[in-house]
Amino acid sequence: MAKKATIRDVAKEAEVSVATVSRVLNGQSGFSAETQQRVWHAIKALGYERTETEHGKKEKQVPRALGLIVPQVNEYFCGSLVRSVEDAARKRGYIVILCNAGADAVYGDTYVRLLKLQQIAGIIACSIPPNSPLIQTIWEASIPCVLIDSVSYEYPLPYVKIDDFQGMYAATKFLLDRRHRRIAILSGKLKDPVAGFPRMEGYRQALREEGIASDPKLEAFAGNFSYESGQKAFEELVSRNAEFTGLVVCSDVVAAAAINAAAKCGIRVPQDLSVVGFDDSQVASLLTPPLTSVAQPYEQMGETAVHILVRVIEQGVQVESRVFPVQVVERETTRRLKEDEREEFASHH
Repeated sequence: MAKKATIRDVAKEAEVSVATVSRVLNGQSGFSAETQQRVWHAIKALGYERTETEHGKKEKQVPRALGLIVPQVNEYFCGSLVRSVEDAARKRGYIVILCNAGADAVYGDTYVRLLKLQQIAGIIACSIPPNSPLIQTIWEASIPCVLIDSVSYEYPLPYVKIDDFQGMYAATKFLLDRRHRRIAILSGKLKDPVAGFPRMEGYRQALREEGIASDPKLEAFAGNFSYESGQKAFEELVSRNAEFTGLVVCSDVVAAAAINAAAKCGIRVPQDLSVVGFDDSQVASLLTPPLTSVAQPYEQMGETAVHILVRVIEQGVQVESRVFPVQVVERETTRRLKEDEREEFASHH
């Protein structure tokens, strides 16, 4: 008596995962028409028939899960991203397990081990430094993974991010177009190859195109993008007695710190200082005055990351990474200088 074909036999014949075969049989989405055709062809060729046990499992089937690893869930920029990832995952029949890896992803390895034990379908890792050991841990765990706001130079992991160079270039150009010539920057660490060095280069390139040499006195660093680091960086700028009427900043949280630190120094925004943030997070609209900011398309990024990851999980295909453009959203922390206006702090500053 010939052995009955199993769902695993169908998956092998169709060159897809067991999960994909199950989704086709259950009338779910998340696969191409070509994949569906291959699965049904394999079912017919092998004479596969679902058992009563398998039919019974359909109603009791637990949704598959994706792990979402973020550096710190209390950071404002994560809110929009988490929501977009969860919404996109639900549409495809997955739930999301949120993992707070902490600053510098110190708890990331622990979460990866736990997710592997739970037989997680895939991982989305957000804002993980390219040189972080966490990326190696994920790769060695053989769990499908997509990076958001990061890249890996050692492992071929697909990623979804913005053009960071273009983002800070656009922020600086925005102020240059409003007649500012003395523009300072609060940057991430230059050794950060994603949100540090490229953004600083974008700032410097915009200045160069206007014939303005970059001035080290106008460059300060808010290394970990925190409120505290933003305060210290702005205070350092002011302590140098450097004149500037514009300020571009590496994150909205750092921009909020800079605006509050400026107020303590008697510097008014935007009357004395125009400020452009980065992220266009919830912070931007909550500030007084509301913050002009470089917008990251979080909804598109989250949706795209899930789409890529599900294709890798269910079809086993290699998917190209995506780099999104950015735009400056103008609010009330910036103004155009008048032609005869001197570009310096008022004498009492």
